[in-house]
Amino acid sequence: MGESSSVPERDFNVKLLKSINDTISDLLGQAVLEALHQHLKELYDVIPDEIPYRLETLFEVLEYTFGVAATKTIGRAITRNFYAGIGLRFVDIENYGLQNYVEQAKKELSQSKEKSAT
Repeated sequence: MGESSSVPERDFNVKLLKSINDTISDLLGQAVLEALHQHLKELYDVIPDEIPYRLETLFEVLEYTFGVAATKTIGRAITRNFYAGIGLRFVDIENYGLQNYVEQAKKELSQSKEKSAT
């Protein structure tokens, strides 16, 4: 463990949550981030630490609040921030959302870990 080319799942989700929080706060402000967290907790029973596991719910709320186009922009910004934080190169792929990029990142990191182990 601890190799620079791999990111343990817990660290992966911590970095994902940090990217989500930092990006939303940077783009929309800290008050919006706090309101989003409150909304997710009250209406969906999702606490901030669970957001990486409930991305669909997060994006449902964002789409309802900001619309599809704005949510795609927010998702791309989160992805760029996240990929930079885990050392991957972001490549914009048409019709990909954050959930797709997260799965792609898991695959790339897993493949990188396998290569470094051989």
